[in-house]
Amino acid sequence: MPVPTVFFCESKYAVVPWVYEFWNTASNAGYAWVGLRAPAATPCLRAARRAMLAVGAGSALLHGTGTAAGQMADELAMLLLVLRFVEAGWEMIRGTRSSLIAPSIAKAA
Repeated sequence: MPVPTVFFCESKYAVVPWVYEFWNTASNAGYAWVGLRAPAATPCLRAARRAMLAVGAGSALLHGTGTAAGQMADELAMLLLVLRFVEAGWEMIRGTRSSLIAPSIAKAA
């Protein structure tokens, strides 16, 4: 199984034997909380909330499993979140509610 290309200082399998980095994994609950509680006044912000939930899940996969697949999930979710925040900023500057990224998703939200 491929291993991630990044490593963190937390001891591996130290707290429980089935979680690679327990505290890094547990800290992702904060991303989920923000993703559930953030304002969602526009379709773009609702998409950003979903992206924040994806960051929590992706990071939990990376730190919980220590696999390259977990790292990919973490990095793709972070990229999606950054794109959604750029889109939200663009929406605020332009004063529009159009979606630059995946318009069909924003309209369905």
